[in-house]
Amino acid sequence: MSRKGTGISFIIIGIFLIFIRYLSAALIGSSFEVNTIMDVPSFDELLDHVGGGLSHFAIIFIIVGILYILWAIIEDFKSKKNK
Repeated sequence: MSRKGTGISFIIIGIFLIFIRYLSAALIGSSFEVNTIMDVPSFDELLDHVGGGLSHFAIIFIIVGILYILWAIIEDFKSKKNK
C-alpha cells in the first residue's frame, strides 16, 4: 500500500473511533425510560460515561494519517524535481 493509502486508512480509522464514541453514548442513552424524562442525563454526561480514550486515539490516528499523506506528497515532489 502506498503512503497516501496508508494515510487515508489512518484517517478513516480515526473517524471511525469518533463515530464509535458517539454511538456508544447514544446506545447508553437509549436504555433510559422515555416516561422519566427528568432522570435522563444529557448527551454530554453520556459522553463522559463513555470516556475520552477513544477521542485521544482518534486524534492520534488522524494526525498520523495527515503526516503520512504529507510525507507522500513531499516524496512525490522530490522525485518529480529530480527528473
